[in-house]
Amino acid sequence: MDRRTVFAFLLIGMILILSPYYNKLMNPPQPESPQTQKQDIYKKESASPYTKEEPARKKEVITVKKQTELNQPGKIIVIDTDLYKGVISTKGGLIKNWVLKKYNKKDDSELDLIADKDAPNLGVGFISLDGDSINLSGLMFEAVGIDGKDTTMLVFGDDNTAKLHLRCSLGEDKYVDKIMTFKKDEYPFDMTVKFEGLRDVIANREYWVNWGSNLTSSEKTFDEDQKHSEIFALMGDEAESVNPKNGEAKPKVLSGKTHWIAFRIKYFAAAIVPVGFSAKEAILAGSVIKDGKETIGEKFYGELKSEFSEKNLHEDTYRIFIGPLEYPLIKSFEVKLEKIMGFGWKFIRPIAKIIYQMLKFLQSYIGNYGWVIIVFSILIKILLYPLTRTSYISMKKMSALQPKITELREKYKKDSQKLNKATMRLYKEEGVNPLGGCLPMLLQMPIFFAMYPIFYQMIEFRGAKFIWWIKDLSVPDTVATLNLGFYEWNVNILMLIWVTTMYISNKLTMKDPKQKLMVTLMPVMMLVMLNNLFPSGMTLYWTVFNVLTTAQQLFIQRKKS
Repeated sequence: MDRRTVFAFLLIGMILILSPYYNKLMNPPQPESPQTQKQDIYKKESASPYTKEEPARKKEVITVKKQTELNQPGKIIVIDTDLYKGVISTKGGLIKNWVLKKYNKKDDSELDLIADKDAPNLGVGFISLDGDSINLSGLMFEAVGIDGKDTTMLVFGDDNTAKLHLRCSLGEDKYVDKIMTFKKDEYPFDMTVKFEGLRDVIANREYWVNWGSNLTSSEKTFDEDQKHSEIFALMGDEAESVNPKNGEAKPKVLSGKTHWIAFRIKYFAAAIVPVGFSAKEAILAGSVIKDGKETIGEKFYGELKSEFSEKNLHEDTYRIFIGPLEYPLIKSFEVKLEKIMGFGWKFIRPIAKIIYQMLKFLQSYIGNYGWVIIVFSILIKILLYPLTRTSYISMKKMSALQPKITELREKYKKDSQKLNKATMRLYKEEGVNPLGGCLPMLLQMPIFFAMYPIFYQMIEFRGAKFIWWIKDLSVPDTVATLNLGFYEWNVNILMLIWVTTMYISNKLTMKDPKQKLMVTLMPVMMLVMLNNLFPSGMTLYWTVFNVLTTAQQLFIQRKKS
């Protein structure tokens, strides 16, 4: 194996090491918008900033509604479907709980995606003609057609549909309605917001719908979710985002055609999508919560501002989603909501989506995702066989030419120009492409980059068991932890098998005594750097791929001998 091939292997190693951080490079901290100073929606000093109103604002709200019982808790409406159990309070008409039934936390406890119960989750508000902020999140709504019990279970009809009608009275013949329609077998639901008799109250011909809760971390450690937590808005065809993981991200005011706002963590998301119209502005904000230097949480806020028509009766409908990041489900919105999913760099995304579809297709016939990965590895190896065969043959030819190249270097050691010409002439006479060994490997890189986000973020792998000790393909297959005093090392069986196959493969191809150290060094480097980084599904793929590569090398060697 020549130096170029060694460089290619080193390049692959560096890509493997650095690939988990490429999202970080693509999402630098956002600059503070000059309009931020005008916004009073996000206060760093408050643990729950969104429910607090300034005294002047409270006074205006009470004047409009003539209501003095703002501190009373609301009544509870429970929505129990096949997929989730939600809780909505008549105070503000806000979502308080959203427990998923098909998914649990990694400790098997129930997963309630609403982390902040006091946040304005689906809050509504506007600016009055007097210039005051009228925030309905703190006001009481009446549940129309529902009795006065403190807790009421919403009833689904024969069509598996249930409707919740909430009404907030703001004075004589002045109402804001929230009408929510739920399907028993669907995650998304519709929320229609109606304004009646408020054309002489709402200023600026606009109102807002907001969301202020973080999504509850579902993984073993907060870091696993924080790597992927982000808030987005689709402005025209571009998805803008705020990512607080590198420090506080100041509120970002985005004016223009806004198709949706959405929040995501590693495997779950929430979104507000206008139906049949576009909002006029989005506000995104997020920050990390620290205990000293340690990050212990995050908080987010998102707001859609929509146009108010100033008619006596104005209504808009929003599609609301709170649930898992299942690609077909997210894509079914048909508003490019799938942009929130981490399919990698722009030029990689088409390949990643093809790989995802291949895995889903295989799973529909095979069932177990462990066997799916093995079959997929075989298919990819067959697909890449011409490239790897060409690479191996080119490396063998280059190795055979080394004595002649050494002679040329000795002959023209004082004239580099003649050495280059003589070397290129030798390559041409022998029919050897000096890049033939490296180029096929580099052509495989897009496939590798496309596979990483699939294996690392595909919710179908979460909790997917394979065989024996492999109980979750989305995390390393740790069977024990060794305390070495200065370091705790997790024993991951698949990783050990993978680096062993890498060592064998290197042993077969690296015949130059000068490369002897590389045979051992590369597998050791991979073990140290990647042991706790790769999920077991991805390590399984690379292990099978390495075994097949070794078998291919032996086959080609035997065929040539």
